[in-house]
Amino acid sequence: MRTEKSGQDGQGGEGGRDGRGGGGAGPAGPPRPRQGGAGPHRDGGAAPTRRADAPPHRGGAGRHRRSRTGRRGFTAGAVGVLLAVLCAGLAAAWDSPRGGTDGPGGPGGDTRASATTALPFDMPDRAALRAGGRMVFAHYFTPYPLSLDNEEPHRDYYARNYLAPHGENGKHRAYGGLLRDRPRPVRPQDGDWEAANLRQEVRTARDAGLDGFTLDVLSLAGRNWERCRMLLEAAHAVDPGFRIVLMPDMASLTTEGPREIADALAELARSPAAHRLPDGRLVVSPFKAEARSAAWWSGVLDDLRARHGLRTAFVPVFLDFDASHEEFAPISHGFSDWGVRTHTPPEDPGRQARAAHRLGKIWMQPVAVQDARPNQGVYDEAGNTGTLRATWERAIAGGADWVQTRWCRRRCPRPCTGWSSGG
Repeated sequence: MRTEKSGQDGQGGEGGRDGRGGGGAGPAGPPRPRQGGAGPHRDGGAAPTRRADAPPHRGGAGRHRRSRTGRRGFTAGAVGVLLAVLCAGLAAAWDSPRGGTDGPGGPGGDTRASATTALPFDMPDRAALRAGGRMVFAHYFTPYPLSLDNEEPHRDYYARNYLAPHGENGKHRAYGGLLRDRPRPVRPQDGDWEAANLRQEVRTARDAGLDGFTLDVLSLAGRNWERCRMLLEAAHAVDPGFRIVLMPDMASLTTEGPREIADALAELARSPAAHRLPDGRLVVSPFKAEARSAAWWSGVLDDLRARHGLRTAFVPVFLDFDASHEEFAPISHGFSDWGVRTHTPPEDPGRQARAAHRLGKIWMQPVAVQDARPNQGVYDEAGNTGTLRATWERAIAGGADWVQTRWCRRRCPRPCTGWSSGG
């Protein structure tokens, strides 16, 4: 069964979209947050914790690489992470180490100490990972940041409204509350707490070995748009090597035209953190790309080049790869699919990746732990670590170039760190 993520613009809502909603229009979102708080900001921060049964969730450019060394590192890393239930560790071990250090505080530091204590293998350092050629991105879904209102965790908006069956005036009572878990709670902070929390999320992902985020652009105005801009700022401030892939969400951006999409992408692309290939092309990777035709997207890419001077590498994420990829091949640098969340192995697990490679395209493999969306009645089980193993094995079998993991902060605070949009 093919599944599609859900969410909506607003302070923190997760309403159904595109005919998939089970929870009405979605949460109204928390009240305007206060700016002060009781606790000082603590630099760094641990990964958002997750339930053991909830889902996890980063791209040098260029063509597919099949070095035996990289393959061994990929496979060995997968085994280690599955043992530790830590898919960030798997991402880190995807390519074999080649030397270099770059620690949590910047160049020259030690990035491996904290990760090594939790993993059954030694983490490669950051320079080795970034030189490896393959990349792993975590899908970042803006409606569910670490905190929505800078309140104490036991009485913040998550606790009062998203986790409680009676929250948001009882609108989620029929399915027991909007969420079943949350990002790891953070204490209130003084000053610009939203920016501080975003920097903490970037540090957590960076230190876990991820290359960056695929940023779900749900809207072109409002809180979710502001969080997109802030996340790019946070990524550049924390680590100039941490990359943000721009992912306009075409299940949400249903009325915007090509010119509006191009203008929004160009604005976000001003950030040095926006992911570009070594040749300078901006990576644009829309979710549910087939909601618009290849000709429509050609108009967007032409507009980016003509009015904004931006050359692009188009990597569409499909809900149905088989039905769409041939139409999009002439304008695409690579392909991806949102994928399924099941531990049942397909007959040919590497088929889609090989189809992309035959066309000369890179392949970004979807990886997940499970999918649980109470308001839509979706529960695709983790099968202990079965789904995690199966989705990584598909990436290995096809020789994927990039991976997009889904570690959904809203419902999977788990030790593999925790951002996502669909389980």
